[in-house]
Amino acid sequence: MSKKRLTAYFLLYNFIGSAVAIGGWLWEALIYLITEHRFVNRGFFYGPYLPVYGAGAVLLSVIFYQKRIAVIITYAHLNRTDYPQEFYHSRLYARLRRLLDLSRRILDARLQGLPSRRLLHTKLRRLPSQRPLPARLQNQPRLKQRKQIRNSLKRRYQHAAQDIRIFFLSLCGGCLTEFAAGWLLWHVFHRKYWDYSNYPLNLAGYVCVFSAVGFGAFGVIWFKWAGPFLIRTWERTAFSVQILIIGLADLVFVTDLVFSLLQPHSGEFVTFSFLIL
Repeated sequence: MSKKRLTAYFLLYNFIGSAVAIGGWLWEALIYLITEHRFVNRGFFYGPYLPVYGAGAVLLSVIFYQKRIAVIITYAHLNRTDYPQEFYHSRLYARLRRLLDLSRRILDARLQGLPSRRLLHTKLRRLPSQRPLPARLQNQPRLKQRKQIRNSLKRRYQHAAQDIRIFFLSLCGGCLTEFAAGWLLWHVFHRKYWDYSNYPLNLAGYVCVFSAVGFGAFGVIWFKWAGPFLIRTWERTAFSVQILIIGLADLVFVTDLVFSLLQPHSGEFVTFSFLIL
């Protein structure tokens, strides 16, 4: 893999992790603002970000968005002739094929000597976009309608099965990440930044069923809406601006990491170790 491609991957995944880490911090601050009627700066770090959320988002992106990210990296930072293999199965390639097909139809219509542009549009609109049915089925509308209904139900079933798979994969990945982070923070710094001991079906206070369901729901939301939005936003950003944003964000994060390792952030509603020590 070339150096430029590695740089592009690093910038994109860094942006995803930083954006979701800030979003997770805002989410927990909003929860405490509603429940406790006070502002709480949550987390191990002093800055407004929770890297646990960012790590989960990067993991989901690697699992579910590798093909689309490969297309973005190729288009943004490499030669346009150097397509990855996944490009030929992407939505962008399908759009380009439809555009080429439309251009071919317009050229054929002009060669046939159509009188006006409006007639050309009508002619193109009537051209079939898919393969026509056999002659024995063209006069059977009920059979055609049943086939359309069956295909529609099949697509819905595939989408539902995909959402369920994403939900459980996100649930397992989120629980594993949260448990590992909580275990390390407690055994290294002797601080608990979350405690689910009072919740049902918890595992040593690090993970509970409510947080697991939340991770699964976040995975579905990330896959269907939040992930595509962030990736499209980053795709439209200039490469020099990307380097500037990630450079400043990493500088702030590394500085905060040094201070947090020397003296971790703690306090009321931030850490729960003072209840035990």
